[in-house]
Amino acid sequence: MPSIDPERVFVDTNIFLRYLTNDDPEQADEVERLLVAAAAGSVSLLTNVIVLAEIVWTLESTYKLPRDEIRDHVLAI
Repeated sequence: MPSIDPERVFVDTNIFLRYLTNDDPEQADEVERLLVAAAAGSVSLLTNVIVLAEIVWTLESTYKLPRDEIRDHVLAI
């Protein structure tokens, strides 16, 4: 039986930020469902280094998070 590739979804900065900051709990819950689906293998998430750089910049400049916390968030991604 041939294997079926999961759906591929590009995850941009805003999606990660909604989840990491929980600044919009309803949207953060939607992102969590997406992450659970990815962990289950039903969806494949894609991103790029620019998104990661934007996450770092936004968490540092807008949310004023300490660098060690930002590092932990980025490593989790």
